[in-house]
Order: sequence, then C-alpha cells, then structure tokens
Amino acid sequence: MTGSAYVLRLSVLLGVLLLSLPAVGVRADVTDPGIVAAREFFYQGVDGDKRAVREALRQFRGLKAEQPGNPLVQAYIGACEALLGRDGSNVTAKRTNTGQGVRDLDAALVMLARLTADNGTDVTASTILETRLVVANAFLHIPSFYNRLQEGERLLRELRQDPRLDFMSPGFRASVLVSAAAIAQMNERPDDSASLLKRAHELDPAGREGRRAQQMLAAETE
Repeated sequence: MTGSAYVLRLSVLLGVLLLSLPAVGVRADVTDPGIVAAREFFYQGVDGDKRAVREALRQFRGLKAEQPGNPLVQAYIGACEALLGRDGSNVTAKRTNTGQGVRDLDAALVMLARLTADNGTDVTASTILETRLVVANAFLHIPSFYNRLQEGERLLRELRQDPRLDFMSPGFRASVLVSAAAIAQMNERPDDSASLLKRAHELDPAGREGRRAQQMLAAETE
C-alpha cells in the first residue's frame, strides 16, 4: 500500500469512527434553553429554597405543555414534586406530593423505555442519561416505604457503566459520582464513598458538584 493510499484509508476510517460516536459527544449535556433555565431553579430547590422548587415546577409544567413526550421534562416534574413532599408542612402534604412525584418519576421511565425501544425516535443520549440521573437521585432520597431505593441504585449502576457517560460534561459525571458516594454512605462503605467524592471533586473542582463533594468529604471526617 502506497503512502497516499494509507493516508486516504486512515482518513476514511477516522471519518467512520467520528460518525459512529453518539451525538452527546458533540452536544454534551442537554442544552434546551427552557430546560437549562428551569434546571437552575431546581438546583436551588435541592439546596433548600422552597420558592425555587415551586418556580422550577411551574416552568417544567410549562415545558411539558410544549414537549409532552419529553421524558426528561417528566422526570424533573416528578423530582420537583418529591421536593415539595420533602418541604411539606404536614404529613398529608408530604405524602400527597411525594406520592405524585413517584408516579411522575415512574411515568418518565416508562416514557423513556418506549422512546428508546423505537429506533426511529430521535432521542439524544444526553436526554437518556440525564433522565436516568434525575430519577435515580429522586428515588435515592424519597422515604424508604415507597420502595424505590433499589431502582435508584440500579439506574445509577447502569449510568456508571454506560460508555456514553464519557461524553458528558465534567459536572454531569461528577454528579453521578456524588450520587454513587451517597449510596456508599447508606451502605456503610466509607472508603468507597471517600474515593468517589475525591474523584468527583477532581472532575469539577470549581463547579456545584465539586463543591458538594468537598462538603460531603468534610462531613465524613468530622
């Protein structure tokens, strides 16, 4: 094979390889402006801002009217309702909101399964991975009598094994590790938890997930 023929063949192979990479390699995380804006309120709600939870839910419900088949929007609605349950002023409010949240989270998984089973449906890898992470995190933190902890652990385990995770942003990958560390803490595996948190902080040292990892590490050593 001549040198020019070799170069041509190599360039063709590289082109095929690049085309075979998932779209998330280019797009990284979900960048829909409406989801990005509502997501910021959701994060504030996770950190304890009750008004932000309500605003996030309002925005995600508006997005659902525009994108009724989007499993990520459905997952965030369920997660917001679970946060309302967390913040409920009485037992009835807590159970009503959390119960609705669980139903909407389950619905997001059903929606996602249908979309991914349909090869003709245009659903990005980033949407798939973020939907699973949102549902997994919610399941890990709702009361145990809803019996969703094992499902949350399963979703997170599958996320960590998914090769498409490598194409997500450092912050997203750090979030997966922080969630895995929370599971390790629940199962009384402090060494595993510390290792995961250190890796998360290395991935996202100046970001939200890196800061969360640092806070959790500090709490473990107290």
